[in-house]
Amino acid sequence: MLYDNGQLLELYSKAYQVSKEDFFLEKVNETIQWLSEEMLQEEGAFQAAQDADSEGVEGKFYTWSYQELEQVIPEHLAWFAELYNLKSSGNWEEGVNILFQTSTYATVAANHGMTEKELISKLAAVKSQLLSVRNRRIHPGKDDKILSGWNGLMSTGLIQAYFASGNKEALRLAIRNREFITKKMTIEGKLFRSYKNGQAYTPAFLEDYAALIRTDLMLFEATGAASYLDAAVSLTNICLNEFFDESDGFFYFNNPSSEKLIANKKSCLTMSFLLPIPSWQEIYTGFLCLLTMKNIRKWPIKCWGE
Repeated sequence: MLYDNGQLLELYSKAYQVSKEDFFLEKVNETIQWLSEEMLQEEGAFQAAQDADSEGVEGKFYTWSYQELEQVIPEHLAWFAELYNLKSSGNWEEGVNILFQTSTYATVAANHGMTEKELISKLAAVKSQLLSVRNRRIHPGKDDKILSGWNGLMSTGLIQAYFASGNKEALRLAIRNREFITKKMTIEGKLFRSYKNGQAYTPAFLEDYAALIRTDLMLFEATGAASYLDAAVSLTNICLNEFFDESDGFFYFNNPSSEKLIANKKSCLTMSFLLPIPSWQEIYTGFLCLLTMKNIRKWPIKCWGE
């Protein structure tokens, strides 16, 4: 899913900022490479998801049998197996292995008579070799629609990667993605949630607005371009005018004025730990406080719970 990779990218970036451990920077760069090669469409948007299964088998595209690895990388298998916890009988279902790292580079290098730098160099070559083999397999299906909120989550991850490492390609991808949403998914100032086959559809939800507001604020911080700050204020005003319920101080999840539903939903903050994405009720209110504290705009609303 795009939304969890976006959040992981932001987390890896922050972990690198705090620790300066190259391991986290490696994951940042590999995630950006995956995004560019597999999820980026020609207009600059990021597609929604890849399937977990191919040919009717979950994980078939991503997993490896020990016997297959013996044929592809026989001279590297000893240290590679230790690094990724590989077993001849498989470390997952149906006798196949998932490549998940359980040992540090330093430990594995020492155990196999290499320096850490030598191990990392060999690992890069092996990864490239395995990727070439894997790309000859039948690829899993893809959900190629574009979701504005999920793209916002990925863009914030990219911008955080730029803050952490100075990766200008990450910032370029985020800027191009935001331009796509402005040109293709914003009509007469209103944001839409979905886009496919040249068409934007479904009025955006609160989470979509909040994700894009956060993207705009981070792009303003990264570039200094006032247009991003103006966009954040404009989107915030739409949310206040069309999503906010004065009677209880909460925001609707959907825009009641855009479409008629059986019920207009409000997300509960206390349930946010059950969701795979942040509680946008909470995040959005934080934006109001941030913009007000910076004297960018004062919004005379009460906070929930008052």
